[in-house]
Amino acid sequence: MRHRQKIDPDQLEARGSAQPRYTKKDFTDIGDDQRGSAESAMMKVQRVAGGGVLSVLVEHAGDIIHRANDVNTFEWAGYPYVLEKVDMLLRYMKRPYGFEREYRENVASNAEYRDVDPAQLQKDIDEALLKYASEHGKLRSLNEAHRVMKSMCVAIGHQNFALAHGRLVELKAHLGSTAEWKSYAHEGLIE
Repeated sequence: MRHRQKIDPDQLEARGSAQPRYTKKDFTDIGDDQRGSAESAMMKVQRVAGGGVLSVLVEHAGDIIHRANDVNTFEWAGYPYVLEKVDMLLRYMKRPYGFEREYRENVASNAEYRDVDPAQLQKDIDEALLKYASEHGKLRSLNEAHRVMKSMCVAIGHQNFALAHGRLVELKAHLGSTAEWKSYAHEGLIE
């Protein structure tokens, strides 16, 4: 007898299968789940880092997932909140001064302020970011929008800021109107 392997819904589209259909609750569960371990991991990054551009990035990137799937903003897929956060993060990441440069300077400044070794502080931040990536990576993806949002957070956790920026650009491409965003963010929703 041949055993059937259980298929992860995240893999269906990649295999060319038909798009699965989901309920509103399936979507809002993702918004709720983001407020659990993923949110706790974000707060740890902020505590360890001590502020600066990284703290802004981790907070608002994860919140995009929540806002797009929150029960209170579901009817429009959180469009105005998502648009605001995507635009803000794109500005942060493309400042002429340089996001990574400012991030590294924030680490050095915070280490000096706390009177700790900058290399140790960076190691602690690296560990907290990996946990952030891991927890966001565990969130369920129902469609392409979810995969892009989740991938953005995982990229941030791995300090692949170029990939994270690319994911923000992908999201921005679907934020031309509420209807366009809702269609993208709610792909697979059973009406």
